Amino acid sequence: MSLADSIELYESLGVMHTPEAKWTVVDMPYEGFSRTDFVQKIVDTYKAHDVDPDRVYFQSFFKEDILYIVENEPDFAVNAVYLDSMDNITQAPTMANFTEFVEQGITTWAPPLFALLELKDGKLVASQAGLNARKAGLDIIGWSLDRQGVMADPDHDTWYYSTINSYLKSESILFEAIHIFVQDLQMKGLFSDWSATTAYYANCFDYGYNPVNYGY
Repeated sequence: MSLADSIELYESLGVMHTPEAKWTVVDMPYEGFSRTDFVQKIVDTYKAHDVDPDRVYFQSFFKEDILYIVENEPDFAVNAVYLDSMDNITQAPTMANFTEFVEQGITTWAPPLFALLELKDGKLVASQAGLNARKAGLDIIGWSLDRQGVMADPDHDTWYYSTINSYLKSESILFEAIHIFVQDLQMKGLFSDWSATTAYYANCFDYGYNPVNYGY
């Protein structure tokens, strides 16, 4: 399926678009085709299909891609998502970094979930990094809610929750995390590999599609 094919499908379903400018398998530029050409071609494909930029969340782990969008495609920059590839919490951006992001025109920071949670006096709370990002004026999208193993299994993969390993006892912790994301960080979005979890939370709190957009 091509990008154009996916756009036609998603448009028929009335959903948002979240294209990601992936790392390429060939070195760029390739036969005169540069990284910026690649990014621009993605945007041009949406333009060719008359998709409203407000419904497109262009995303990339490469900051240069996002800055290119900011400079050259401001309508698409409003929702552009800077994916953070940090390996651990020590690599989280500082308040100065977040301030710089905003000054550069970046609107949305998207880190792995461990960067958004921490323990304080034995309780699960929003991380300082997450609070700093919001204070700086950034929206947040987190990834990825259900990609870890079974919480009660001591041998499960805990990278996504590495800052709160000692707190992982049961699957209910996922709902605690979502509640913090919504109430304390007012997250713009949340990637999940199992939509039932987020849908159940949203239905319990009568949030509809996105609690942030409903002003809660």
